[in-house]
Amino acid sequence: MAKSEHDFEQLLETYAQIVSHAIQKVCFPKFRDYVEDIRQEVHIKLWDLLKSGKKMEAPESYIYRVAFTTALRFVQKRGGWVSTDELNHPLKANENDSKSDRKMTLEKLMSRLDDEHRRALKAYMVGFNHKEVASIFGWSEPKARHLVYRGIQSLKELEQ
Repeated sequence: MAKSEHDFEQLLETYAQIVSHAIQKVCFPKFRDYVEDIRQEVHIKLWDLLKSGKKMEAPESYIYRVAFTTALRFVQKRGGWVSTDELNHPLKANENDSKSDRKMTLEKLMSRLDDEHRRALKAYMVGFNHKEVASIFGWSEPKARHLVYRGIQSLKELEQ
């Protein structure tokens, strides 16, 4: 096996969890069936990077970003998934959940926000950072940061 092939296999093995996490983060729940296809696209991009000889200063964050953006582009090409309803799943109340009252209250308060604030906040609450929220909705990062911040402030005001 050539040295570059060995390096590539080592890279994939070392960062497999990071790649999986980034892909899973984008693909729930609508695009779970495409995870392996997306993983292959990520592997191709990483192979091309390795062949080019480009050095990665911070491989963990670079590989995460490659996996995240590849998954996001894949999903967006197929009509996207980010709607207010699809981001609701982490907030849905479970009858057996002791936090269900708080979740229901949060859902009611969030329903009073305008659509942009609600979408930004739900994506943020699911676990996307500001850059990722911006990518998902086609906003600038400052706009995403502002919408999340103002959404949280509005929720606090509505709660009082």
